[in-house]
Amino acid sequence: MRLPPAFLRVRVQSDKHRIRLWLPLVLLWPVFVLVVILGTPLVVLTAALYWHRGWGRPILLAGLLLLYALTSLRGLRFNVASGEDRVFISID
Repeated sequence: MRLPPAFLRVRVQSDKHRIRLWLPLVLLWPVFVLVVILGTPLVVLTAALYWHRGWGRPILLAGLLLLYALTSLRGLRFNVASGEDRVFISID
């Protein structure tokens, strides 16, 4: 089972400033689950209404594809440097 990201780390370093942020994304999981539970009947109703136009199946699959993309963010790392400035973003 693939889990969504739990933590986001951001480091910004320039010649004058150094900022480190650690954001616990795991605290947003219950909100995400609540939005999914409340939005599911609306998505199913919309898919049923647009089924005859050929949009029903893509509407139903869009949620699964969005969840797959969200869980694929785990392990993503950005490290950008330009002269003295550096930005590091890690999604774990």
